[in-house]
Amino acid sequence: LAENGKDLRFAIDDKTPLKHAIEKVDALSEIGLVWLKIPTVRGGISTDTLSMYYGNANAPDASDSKRIYDVNQSLVFHFNEGETLPQDATAYGNNATTSKAIIETSGWIGATAKFTDGGMSIAANPTLATTAEDGFTFSTWAKIAQPQNSTLFQSKDASTKLELVVQGSALVARYQNVSTAAVNFSADKWQHIAVVARKDKFELYL
Repeated sequence: LAENGKDLRFAIDDKTPLKHAIEKVDALSEIGLVWLKIPTVRGGISTDTLSMYYGNANAPDASDSKRIYDVNQSLVFHFNEGETLPQDATAYGNNATTSKAIIETSGWIGATAKFTDGGMSIAANPTLATTAEDGFTFSTWAKIAQPQNSTLFQSKDASTKLELVVQGSALVARYQNVSTAAVNFSADKWQHIAVVARKDKFELYL
C-alpha cells in the first residue's frame, strides 16, 4: 500500500471504477477510512460486491471528495483531524466561518467534533437554502451526553427558519410554524438523526 493510500482503487465487476475519497489511512494501526460513491446499495443482497486494488507505489493519488457528492449535496463535514475550521467536503466549499468544535480522533466513524462551549457557523449561501418545495435533508450521527435544552442545528434567512432542538431528553424539529412530534433519544449513545422536509411532509427520524 502506497503512502496515504494514494494507490487505492475501487471497482464494480472489476470493470466500472468507483469514485472515492480517503479520509484516513494509518498503516501502523491498520485502519483505513474511505468514502465511496456506489450507484446502488441493496439491503439484504449478499451477491452485490466490489473490488479494491492497491500495490502500485507510482500510481497517482485518485482520492477526490469533490467528485463523490452530487449537486444536491451542498454541505458535508467529516471533522478531519487537524482542522481548526471544519471544511466542507463537497465542491461548494461551504466551510465553517467560526467554530468551537474540539476535534477528537475516536468518534463513531473516524474523527468527530465535540461541542461543549458553543457551536459553529457557516456563511449564508444560495446552495444552503432550505425550502420544502425543493426538499431538504439534514442528517448526522450525534452523541448527546445528557438531557438538556439546546439547539443541535439551525438554518435561517429573512423568510425561513428550520431547526432541530433538544428539549430535555427528546428531539424536536421545527420548520416555519410546523413542528414534529418529540422523539426521545438515548443519552450518551451514538444515534443517527435525520430531518426531512418535503412539500407534503416534515419528518424527524432517529
